[in-house]
Amino acid sequence: MVCDCIEYGDWKYGIRDEALPFAVTSFSVKLATAITGSVGVLLLAAAGYVAGAEQSEAVKMGINAVVNLIPAACFVVSTIPLFFYKLDDKMMRQIASDLDERKMAGK
Repeated sequence: MVCDCIEYGDWKYGIRDEALPFAVTSFSVKLATAITGSVGVLLLAAAGYVAGAEQSEAVKMGINAVVNLIPAACFVVSTIPLFFYKLDDKMMRQIASDLDERKMAGK
């Protein structure tokens, strides 16, 4: 999808920028990994988790929520932007064709 966005940017704005989209994607993954680790530990502590101890049913439910329900909810929320993603195969073929024409006209 990142490559499609690069092609789209070139097609729409006439500027081919490959570094910025990949840098933003890489940084976003690193940031999300750092935040997820910290928030996960904080949520487990808030659920009452104590390492090495027998966990109560309430704590087990909290752990279940932290490791299953919250990620599932995040997954559902993260799919919402995909409904607005309009770069399908037909659109990408048109973009590729237009970019090829632009390259040929520039030579």
